[in-house]
Amino acid sequence: MRTKRLFLSILLVLVTCCLVACGKVSVSLSGENTVKVGETIRLAPEANKKKATFSWASDNNAVATVNDGVVTGVSAGVATITVTATSGKKSAEASIKITVTADAVTNNKPVINGAVDKTIAKGSKYAPMEGITASDAEDGDLTSQIQCTQNVKPNVVGVYDVTYSVTDSDGNTTTVTIKITVEAVDN
Repeated sequence: MRTKRLFLSILLVLVTCCLVACGKVSVSLSGENTVKVGETIRLAPEANKKKATFSWASDNNAVATVNDGVVTGVSAGVATITVTATSGKKSAEASIKITVTADAVTNNKPVINGAVDKTIAKGSKYAPMEGITASDAEDGDLTSQIQCTQNVKPNVVGVYDVTYSVTDSDGNTTTVTIKITVEAVDN
């Protein structure tokens, strides 16, 4: 009787181990489901088997491609991305619908505001950045990125060039040159 119980216990342990080790593979996907044309998102697969390998596919490569979980938006539309987890001879699939949106492509140059010719009196204070701002439709406020080249001598009568330049994140540069005239003060 004792031997039979021991045998059944060992058999139960072996069956349990086999079921855990030989069980079905399962996989799930997580990540965003919307991407813009030309941009990428990463999908994260999770399998119940530690040594599972993953393969990826898109049902519409004209809309979205996938490489090792990185989805690239190609054109506006919907594509289904599928991951297959394989462990030994067993495999499982999970899918997610990805919506690719096409935002209007803009590539506007930045605008420099307040850069106008000025006349100042000899000996007065001159601040070349006073009242100068820059902005861009895509990047917003670029004032802190303005480069100013000038050699105005407020104590010397003459006409001086001041050049303002700013570059946006698309590499578009706007340059504005103004004249600062320093005039003698009549007493």
